Formats: sequence, C-alpha cells, structure tokens
Amino acid sequence: MANRQAPWITHTSGGQEKERENEPENSAVCRMRRGLTAISRAFIPVAAALALCCALLLHPRALGATEMTLGVPPVFSAVETVNRFSPLAAYLTKQTGVVFRLAIPRSYKIHYIRSGLDRYDVFLMGGLEYLRLRDQYGPRIILGKISHDTASGQMGIFIVRRDNPVNNLRDLSGKAFAFGPQDSALGHLLPEKQLESRGVRVMGRYMSSFSNVAYGVLGGIFYAGAINWETFEKFQPLGLRVLADIARIPGDLLVASPRVPKDMADRIANILQDIGDSQEGRAILANISRRAVAIEPASITEIESDDIFGLRNK
Repeated sequence: MANRQAPWITHTSGGQEKERENEPENSAVCRMRRGLTAISRAFIPVAAALALCCALLLHPRALGATEMTLGVPPVFSAVETVNRFSPLAAYLTKQTGVVFRLAIPRSYKIHYIRSGLDRYDVFLMGGLEYLRLRDQYGPRIILGKISHDTASGQMGIFIVRRDNPVNNLRDLSGKAFAFGPQDSALGHLLPEKQLESRGVRVMGRYMSSFSNVAYGVLGGIFYAGAINWETFEKFQPLGLRVLADIARIPGDLLVASPRVPKDMADRIANILQDIGDSQEGRAILANISRRAVAIEPASITEIESDDIFGLRNK
C-alpha cells in the first residue's frame, strides 16, 4: 500500500522536510508547532541565565571560592618550608573561611613562572623578583610586605667554612661557588652583581635552597656560597663563618593573582596587615622568619626604589 503523507509536507533533495506556504493554519500539527516555538522562545532566556549561573559557580574564584592556593618558593627545604608556612595557611583559612593550600614547586624558576601564569591565588615573592614578573607578565595585587626588625632586615651573606683562611671576596676568583635559587635576589642576583663589581669570576652553580648551599660548603663541595642570614644562624654551629655581607633588601611581598576578586583580595590584605596585632599572628610571623615583626602595606614606587642595581633587567 502506498505511503500517505500530509499534503503540506514535501521532501527536499537532502531528505529534509519543509513547510509549504499553503500549510493549513488550523491543523493539529501547525498548532503543535506554534506551541513548541512559543515554549522554546520563553525557555531560551531561562536556559541562558541558568548556564551563566552554572559557569559562575563552577569558576574556582567566583562568588566565594572554597579553596585557594598559597604559593611559596623553595628557599628552604620542602619539609622546612611546609613547617614555616603551614600556620599562615591555617590562619588565612580560619579568617576567611576559604581553605588555603600550600603549593611548593621544585625550583624557584618554576615558582616564578607559575606566579606569572596565575597558577597561584596568593604567592610569596621578593620585591626585585616581583618587578621582573610585573615587567614580563603585568601587574598583580600587592597584599603586603613582610617587615623585619631594624637590626637585621633581610640580609644575605657570603659564607665559607670556619677553617677556610680566605678573607677577601677577590680570593674567590676561579673557585667553586654555590649560589642560592636561580633568579632569587639574595641567593643569586645580588651576590652575582657584587662579585662582578669586583672583577671576580667564580665557577658558580645554582642550588635549589639556601640549606643546600650551606650543606655544600660544609661538605667541601663548594669553596664558598651565598645564603640568607637566617639560614646562616641555623648552620653556623656546624662550622660556617661570614666572609662578607650582601646588600640588605626589604622583606618579601605577598601578592594576589588578578584572578582573585578585588573584594577578596582586599579582605586578605586587611587580614595580613593586621596579623602583627595579635599574639597568635606574631607567632605565625616568627615561625616564617625569626626576625619578621609585621606585614605592612607596600607601594610599587617603594618597591621600584629598592632596585638600586637595576637587577630586574638582568
């Protein structure tokens, strides 16, 4: 028996169906089609609104994130870095209601790249390193600067073994030398500049942490090295001594990624800058660095004025 089809439907060459211009207006199919069209038109705005809400809720930094990352460079060993900064992460978690998780990369270079690519929500970075990052990746939100007591500031030193008779930086020429993490101000940029200014060329090697510099010098692998003052105090009893000072620089910055909403960034900045007002907060700072006393506001003009050697362009 031949197939029958509605008189207002015809098949196109591609197998598609199209309506004839003379479609009966009161037919059941026509009424159904008009009803479906009306429903779809009403549903589209609702669907679009729902899709937007889902996108916002699924975005990790929108409308109240439940977890954020705190990036810390591996200046110390991994275990020591966790021990030093876990109390700060716990404090931020308690104060904001957002879980802060530590992120510690294998090297300072990876930390720098991840910071520039916004892989962290909040990260720790030296002022000079931040200037280089800003020039390369664009500005970030400066939450505050860790300040130290006036007796020490944040200072680096050249070290040798206690039984090493050397007493001048020029005597290091041609010797095996351990720099700290590559691109760090105290471990690499400043000591390298200081040696260059005296015409001293060393056989340098970058270490992943200041602790590894100290171990390398103590073990006789390196003739001398560059570390921060706090690491020296830890290893001095094992047989290190100071050969010369490295220029003193301001404390590290705490910086927020642009992906952090402004109201959240402002809230974190206020929490950090008030941390020195309580006994709990002062203990957290002392755990990070024995001479850290506060987290203060910091302007980009102030940070730029600290780059007296133009190291951000190296």
